[in-house]
Amino acid sequence: IAGIGYATEPLEHSVSLSTNAFCFQRSMKMALNGLAPGLVDVVVMHAPGTLKGDRAELHAIHRIFGPELPALTTNKWKIGHTFGASGILSVEMAIMMMQHQQFISVPYLKENSQPAQIRYVMINAVGFGGNAVSILLKKPG
Repeated sequence: IAGIGYATEPLEHSVSLSTNAFCFQRSMKMALNGLAPGLVDVVVMHAPGTLKGDRAELHAIHRIFGPELPALTTNKWKIGHTFGASGILSVEMAIMMMQHQQFISVPYLKENSQPAQIRYVMINAVGFGGNAVSILLKKPG
């Protein structure tokens, strides 16, 4: 684990995110812990499958990583939203991608790069009430 970040934000509705996803912006920045964002190869997004939630998280990723985004993926298109287990299943996905050096893409994303190597993976998770967590994993060695 190279970094952990967490943040919360006050919301009008307890099961939503702000359109800017400030909680994700803060949690990702904290998890980077000074590491250049360009070193992150993959982001495993929370991506709950809602228009507002997915757009907000993508906006936050653009704010942190700028125009050169890492490869983006999620597991919810395949297994659905597992609620309390979704964060750890995303961590498992990240570890598997690093171990096998194989990016697991989302088939319906048109503009998604394939990383040449998978050394750093950021995992995002958010809970009700605007509570966000980001974990940065680094491949040993």
